Amino acid sequence: PIPSYLIALAVGDLESREVGPRSRVWSEPSVIDAAALEFKETENILLAAEHICGPYVWGRYDMLVLPPSFPYGGMENPCLAFVSDTTLAADRPFAPVVAHEVALSWMGNLITNATWEDFWMNAGFAVFVERKIISRVFGRNKADIKASMGHERLKAAIAHLGKDHPFTKLHIDMDNVDPDDSFSDIPYEKGYAFLCYLEKLVGGPSVFEPFLQTHVQRFQYGMVDIKEWKNFFLAYFKDNKAVDHIDWEAWIYGTGWPPHICEINNTHVLTPRVAAEEYYAYGCLKNLNFDGAWTSDQKVVFLEKLLDLIDSGSHLHSFTAQVMQELDSRNNFSKSMNSEIRFRWYLLGIKIENENVFDDARQFLL
Repeated sequence: PIPSYLIALAVGDLESREVGPRSRVWSEPSVIDAAALEFKETENILLAAEHICGPYVWGRYDMLVLPPSFPYGGMENPCLAFVSDTTLAADRPFAPVVAHEVALSWMGNLITNATWEDFWMNAGFAVFVERKIISRVFGRNKADIKASMGHERLKAAIAHLGKDHPFTKLHIDMDNVDPDDSFSDIPYEKGYAFLCYLEKLVGGPSVFEPFLQTHVQRFQYGMVDIKEWKNFFLAYFKDNKAVDHIDWEAWIYGTGWPPHICEINNTHVLTPRVAAEEYYAYGCLKNLNFDGAWTSDQKVVFLEKLLDLIDSGSHLHSFTAQVMQELDSRNNFSKSMNSEIRFRWYLLGIKIENENVFDDARQFLL
């Protein structure tokens, strides 16, 4: 049994390539080779997920790359996940997208939140498992960067809504509320923070990951809500005195920031953030001596920090159209195949009224 929101049909001019013993990628012929390259780690991702969550029960894990009009990064339809063609880029920065969709095969498809009031029980659990998968398959540094970026998204979402807004709770009262209106990064990142806190509290991954597998065995092929899950969690850890200190009310029903923040290694995002501050203040690198190659994620962090500074700071900054041109000549942001980079680059140009990016931004939107 699966919930109705996971049923989907796709029809089109499609080709496919095998990318693993139980995985095939489908797409329009023009992008099939790029798609096969992007998702070649799928089997390793599945194996890592099975090590965390238990056996993959859906048989096939195929993927369909949809045209740019598909408005999401991915959709976790069982057996055939949908992904956007914006995930295809030459340096394969979006391969971890599969980690999130794979995580949802357990934390969403196999076990589904009973109502949208507990959507975090899909989203937060999936992000928690996703980052464990990324750490195992792509390295701890990659997972740390993703966690740091997620923390910034949580901060932005709470700032946008306001710290006392009811949509900043994990459990949201949906009476007379359209679930789409409550959608944000909060169930993903605040839910992730809660599970990180619980994992550390009970004794770390070696204690918490076996619980995750028991959680899957208990609730698979069914639905779960927070009250039932809380009772299950407390029964499982009944001999662990640390769980007596959990403030369930603050975590589940409290607004604003989580009661505890995950410990995140920010080492790999500090350099691009400091670089952004220097470009904002001076129009160049003033004190930072950096000549290494940034990853795609670090470039996104750099551009996000610049956008944040421009949104929240003085208009008397040194990041001008000329500085953008010089920066682009060295880093080719405007020519990047990575849609996350180009989106932020064009938005940056629009915010400082750099007319040189307007035509490219218009084409990007089309």
